[in-house]
Amino acid sequence: MGFLAFLRYRTLVARRAMRNLPYDEWHIAFLDDTFIVEHVSFRSFLAQSTSRTVVSWPEVERVLASKTDHLSHDTLWLRFFMRGGASCAIPEDAQGWDELLERIAVHLEGAPHRNEWWPSVVQPPFEPSLTQLYPPASAEMHRPAHG
Repeated sequence: MGFLAFLRYRTLVARRAMRNLPYDEWHIAFLDDTFIVEHVSFRSFLAQSTSRTVVSWPEVERVLASKTDHLSHDTLWLRFFMRGGASCAIPEDAQGWDELLERIAVHLEGAPHRNEWWPSVVQPPFEPSLTQLYPPASAEMHRPAHG
């Protein structure tokens, strides 16, 4: 990265800070059988970073909902675990979050609808929480062992 590019980036970060914009931008795009999560981070001092994760619904093995405390507010997260060990975490401020919540119950058989799990994750405020959305606990108990 050249010096001018560095100055442009630092100016962009300063403008974002003056406008109280977050250090991270998250976007979710949906296709038939997949969704794409793009994360742009402005946290690095030298340059922004961008990551892109493609999640195929048939590859999802587990979904967890959790909450983290940031002193003045909580953030809800969804973490998707796929076959092969890859995972993808998505915060509630991601563009496309509401649509993602709707699609979980559509694409993952037995996964609860939002109104069924939301209260157990968000309450009580400022306390960490973790809830498994998929597979449902009853399906987990009846799942055959891999051998």
